Amino acid sequence: MAGLSTVTKNILFALVGVAVLPSAIAQTDWPKAKPVSLVVAFGPGASTDIVAVI
Repeated sequence: MAGLSTVTKNILFALVGVAVLPSAIAQTDWPKAKPVSLVVAFGPGASTDIVAVI
């Protein structure tokens, strides 16, 4: 993209943003749609519990 002018870059970024926007709007409310199960493969109380929650 070194050979493109600033105006061309701005137009390109705007077109990419417009192309991505409909898919973002069409998504459901993810947290409310269904529960998420998180499986941690280690015993309770380990540091993996803290990392899994964050």
